[in-house]
Amino acid sequence: MLLTAIKKHRRLGEKVKVVALTSSEQARRVEAAVARRAYKIFENRGSASWHELEDWRQAETELLRSCCSGQMSVDGIIRVGTDAHIFEEGTIEIWVAPHRLTICGKPRTTKAGAGSKESAAGRDAEMIFHVVELTGEVNPLLVTAKINGPSLEVMLGKAVTELRKYREQSRPPRREGVGPVYNRGLDRTGWRLDPARKPKVGREFLAQAFDHS
Repeated sequence: MLLTAIKKHRRLGEKVKVVALTSSEQARRVEAAVARRAYKIFENRGSASWHELEDWRQAETELLRSCCSGQMSVDGIIRVGTDAHIFEEGTIEIWVAPHRLTICGKPRTTKAGAGSKESAAGRDAEMIFHVVELTGEVNPLLVTAKINGPSLEVMLGKAVTELRKYREQSRPPRREGVGPVYNRGLDRTGWRLDPARKPKVGREFLAQAFDHS
């Protein structure tokens, strides 16, 4: 059983196609696929009227899949991980826009569910889709993807504007001036001093030191 499960999720050497597409073009393609599927449902129903909205919602349920996925931002790269087992091997395609990622492919059917209604709907569907809204802006040309066991891992390089923000946030706070900063209203740790308690310098400081001695 264990060896069978390992072979099932291995999927070694599987290629993943990555395409740069705007968010509007991604939405247009998904909507066109849903419209085609809704029309097939309409025909299978016997072309009965007054069920258009129900047919459309059923088509969305069949084609727009909600997979277990997550994303993490590390060192100027956004990593996205999601399930790959719902897609047929060798059919996965990734559409990338600055703020959106769409993973699509032909639905995978299993022997156990070959006779179920969901399996029949999967065979009729051309492609299924999983849409991910990215947490930051990425460069669609800086994308790599690979299959790791049952998971799909996508690494996206952040856009120049996002990299600038990341560098500014990771940069240590700047201090005003160099060396002694008392005359600029700051102490040596960079904290703003109260003007009423500004430390004495020069002769006043020396006189105060000698008085205490």
